[in-house]
Amino acid sequence: MMTWAECAAAGMSKREAAEARQVSISAASIAAKRLGLTFRPVPMTEAMSRPDVKERHRAAMNRPEVKERHRAAIKEAMNRPEVNPLVLLTPTERADYDLLKRAGHSRNDALRSIGRGDLIR
Repeated sequence: MMTWAECAAAGMSKREAAEARQVSISAASIAAKRLGLTFRPVPMTEAMSRPDVKERHRAAMNRPEVKERHRAAIKEAMNRPEVNPLVLLTPTERADYDLLKRAGHSRNDALRSIGRGDLIR
């Protein structure tokens, strides 16, 4: 297995070095910082460091149709039980849950109190 220094000397990106060492990309970032190494920049990362590209990206992401699509996707995701199990509560259970949460109870304690411990992850 190559060392971090060998990966950097070979011109690898953080992703490539992480794959070579069978660890996460964040582990490669931490090792690079700790050891003072520089990995080959990824084209998109390099491009996003340029002010003109960053501004074009910001402008594209702030277009009303993009924001609306993003808002709709989040709203749709929050209505799926695998993302937000609270959608499975009945209106009465939800009211009790909200009351307990406002009183300072943790999410898990509130769910147990209303008899819905099955929704605890």
